[in-house]
Amino acid sequence: LPMVFATVNADKTALPRAASVFIDDRRMGYEAMRVLLNAGHRKIAVFGGARVGDDSFALRYAGAMAAMQEAGVPFEDKRFIETRFSLKGAYDTTRAFFATQSDTTAVFCMSDTVAMGVIRALTDMGRHVPEDVGVIGFDGIEMSKFFVPRITTIEQPIDEIARESVRVLMDMLENGRPPRHIVVPAKVQMRDGFCIRLLETARVGVADKMTFRHDLLNLFACLRIHIRSVIQHAGNGRDTDAGKSRNIADGVDFQPQRSFLLPMAVIDRKRCR
Repeated sequence: LPMVFATVNADKTALPRAASVFIDDRRMGYEAMRVLLNAGHRKIAVFGGARVGDDSFALRYAGAMAAMQEAGVPFEDKRFIETRFSLKGAYDTTRAFFATQSDTTAVFCMSDTVAMGVIRALTDMGRHVPEDVGVIGFDGIEMSKFFVPRITTIEQPIDEIARESVRVLMDMLENGRPPRHIVVPAKVQMRDGFCIRLLETARVGVADKMTFRHDLLNLFACLRIHIRSVIQHAGNGRDTDAGKSRNIADGVDFQPQRSFLLPMAVIDRKRCR
């Protein structure tokens, strides 16, 4: 019988009548890691599934490693953790990991469920997210919008995947069309899961001007993203004068009528020694 795999690439399966609708997991693993790198993080952990093979988790890992290689940041193998994809599994894994790798400043989680378990464990350990440790998830499940803090994540277009899956299946059943494998676009959903950091610059000093300049550019790029988010949030608020909500990222003053929590740039000199 014809079948459709939703969110999983079935192109390499041995099922001749299997179609699939999915995102580019490798590309989005790359994008997730770039978010953390552009925020200034260097000591980044990856919590996910097996990193060998060609399934979704292995592709996300491969994309993340490509981003680190491109940025010239070595990945320490000790910071990869294979964890169960459950709240408790991620919680227990996080407590064990940070007991020995406490200098880790960010975690790329291969699912939002893992991200929530990580954040809960860090909170119970007295670590603040995102001030102490940045966290980015994957999938864009509804709970990620309401969790505290709201989780920055890779959002899969579930509605579009569902529609395309039904359409492909009906084409196979009613029109006799061969199975197809369709890639749909995912996106980075910027929320509260990470804090902009300016790391390593205190260690290298002013002599390494290129490194310092690169980190500053990353910092300003992330500030621009966050400021736009704050302005958009303010524009939807009741207390904000729309005439004053202009884009500070483009050099125009922004004067909100209430205060907002904006992730701050951090030069952590103690850790950078």
